[in-house]
Amino acid sequence: MSTTKYQIQFQKGLGLPKFIKDFGTEEQCERYLIELKWGRRFKCPKCGQHHASAFRRRGRPYFQCSVCRHQTSLTAGTLFHGSHLPLTTWFLALYLVSEAKTQLSSLELHRLIHVNHKTAWLMLHKIMQVMVNAEQARKLTGRIEMDDAYLGGKRSGGKSGRGAAGKQPFLAAIQTSDDDKPHYRPHYAKIAPVKGFSLEEVELWTRNNITKGSHVVSDALQCFKGVESTCSHEVHTANKMTEAQKKKHFQWVNTVLSNVKTGLTGAFHSFDCSKYSFRYLGAVVYRFNRRFNLDLIFLDLVEDISGSPPINIHSIRL
Repeated sequence: MSTTKYQIQFQKGLGLPKFIKDFGTEEQCERYLIELKWGRRFKCPKCGQHHASAFRRRGRPYFQCSVCRHQTSLTAGTLFHGSHLPLTTWFLALYLVSEAKTQLSSLELHRLIHVNHKTAWLMLHKIMQVMVNAEQARKLTGRIEMDDAYLGGKRSGGKSGRGAAGKQPFLAAIQTSDDDKPHYRPHYAKIAPVKGFSLEEVELWTRNNITKGSHVVSDALQCFKGVESTCSHEVHTANKMTEAQKKKHFQWVNTVLSNVKTGLTGAFHSFDCSKYSFRYLGAVVYRFNRRFNLDLIFLDLVEDISGSPPINIHSIRL
């Protein structure tokens, strides 16, 4: 286990010097986006032909189809569509968000890339929404550790405990290896908010996030019976387990939940848990599921961003 942890935690990732060398100019960012968007041959979004003339307008690259004369920009139809920020600013934001060990707040992003806080907030939420979308289709399979948790805490004058106002319930599930010899190993995660810890809500969450026939390991909370409509279910009563048993059966989901709470509370002084928690949790999942290739997370994110349709502020705030 120590060898695996060492390999993951001490990866070099994409260092800042290499990022600056490869993406430090507007032209470098443009070339990379052209490669992602069209590969080696331009393709007209209107007629599908491959011949075009290139020109610049207000410093941005445009292409005019030689057949139908349709004009399109490099950022049209992508998340960058309509943005007046340089691509170097966007790429730096993507680098900082993808390489962050824990979480990056919009206030910190604003300080680092020199845009106003409102712009930084919107950029961060657009990026996190793409991260959520990229993980939407993934389903866990095999042996899965599952647990319940809350975001948010006791408000001044409010009551504490499970029913406290302002708390957002969410479920966390970690796909591990099927063989515990010498130990289980974590592979992928799914973490997302739920309306509450009811049998029906857990059943719906399981159908959306876990492959039918998987084996779910959970504590004895009654709502977890909801997994049994599609999965086999292994139940352990937490207060009757030794520390060694807890570590064996719930080590990875407990570790991830601890990291999630520490990361979010450390980076954010406050945010609307009920409205935006799915994005913050989705960003955690995106990075966790790509932790074995830290040097590629940024490139993966740029590719996902370039393939994402535009996202406006109204949809972000819904």
